Amino acid sequence: MNLDKKFTKYPFLFLNDHKSKLFEEIQNYNSKIFNNPNNDENDCLIVKDIFMSDENTLKIQKKLQKNVFNKSKKKYTIPYQKKESVKMVMEYIHTQYGKSVPYKINEQIKELNDLVVKELTPNIINNLISYDKYLIDINKRPTLLELPKNVSLKGAKVSASLEQ
Repeated sequence: MNLDKKFTKYPFLFLNDHKSKLFEEIQNYNSKIFNNPNNDENDCLIVKDIFMSDENTLKIQKKLQKNVFNKSKKKYTIPYQKKESVKMVMEYIHTQYGKSVPYKINEQIKELNDLVVKELTPNIINNLISYDKYLIDINKRPTLLELPKNVSLKGAKVSASLEQ
């Protein structure tokens, strides 16, 4: 059985102390792939290139617009976000959650895209809500504080002879 098929069918075997030493076998397999730049099996490095591509960034932007619209109960529509900001979050998500394995590339990209949208949506909605509150605050008249009251008892006592 091919090593890729073993890994996809029985991934737990590579993580345990298995009698057939599959963990060592996968290490040797990985070193063979990554140490040979001319190897056609270097597909796992393609995941990052596809994920960080301009076409994928556009997909994320569209998904982000749709998600913000739906999560805000159809209150907010947003334009595309700054490309650099989205790319920075994409880089973070890929570093933290990217698997970069040479199979199921489309599923990996979809999962990473969903994580990027999930990361960005709450922040964008919070910023929109804050902006709405700001607009309300600057358009209403400020409430003035009451004039100060003298609460001191000093000088308030009047002698009985003066009261008559």
